[in-house]
Amino acid sequence: MGNLTTFTVSENDITQESGGCAAPGDYHLSVVEAEVKTSAKGNQYVSVQFRIEDGQPFSNLRIFEIYSLEGNEKAIKIGRSNIAKLGKINGHKSVTATEQLIGAHVYAAVVVEKSEGYADRNRIRKFDDFRGQKAVASTASSNPPLDVAFG
Repeated sequence: MGNLTTFTVSENDITQESGGCAAPGDYHLSVVEAEVKTSAKGNQYVSVQFRIEDGQPFSNLRIFEIYSLEGNEKAIKIGRSNIAKLGKINGHKSVTATEQLIGAHVYAAVVVEKSEGYADRNRIRKFDDFRGQKAVASTASSNPPLDVAFG
């Protein structure tokens, strides 16, 4: 027997294992990190890290998405629309810094993407404002993009 009187260990010390995949479904997610990065081809994109907020086995699991700012025209349109939508959900009419995305809460349709030679991973197919939502809105690719300013 050992005594832990000099240590305090609680449920706050439990960490989510890295990796893993949530089952397909609708989830409450929050944006916990966002930053501008550059691809190997030199194109800028916004890397967004979402966290599953639901109190279930997948709680705290992270889902990573990238939203293009340069390169393929269709990808840019979808990326800008998703960035604008996250900004709007977080109370911003235009997004000028990635910090404006952090804290946004969304209701999202999450799927599992399979790629040969790689581990399965989650992808977000649709999302909308979490507040009061009972159904997931359509994807950004079918919505007209909002005007977004980047500084």
